Amino acid sequence: MLQDCGTDIVELGHPERCAFLNETDGTVGLKVEAAAPRNGAVDLNGDTLNERKAGQATDVLQAQVRGRRADFQTLKKCCNSLGL
Repeated sequence: MLQDCGTDIVELGHPERCAFLNETDGTVGLKVEAAAPRNGAVDLNGDTLNERKAGQATDVLQAQVRGRRADFQTLKKCCNSLGL
């Protein structure tokens, strides 16, 4: 759908958008994985203002990177087992 619109890059995982739409790191990870081969995918890791004010920025960023990467690995294993 993105290619049909003529775009060649997509930004995914904006912290406030994820919070508003209750997107998980897993959901964002799968979207990045799906978009990456077709488009330039930019994964926007980041904290919300409230998380930053609470001194949680580093923990939030580490959790996002770990969570999104874990789902990449899970998706790759599933695709490999299916011969995709």
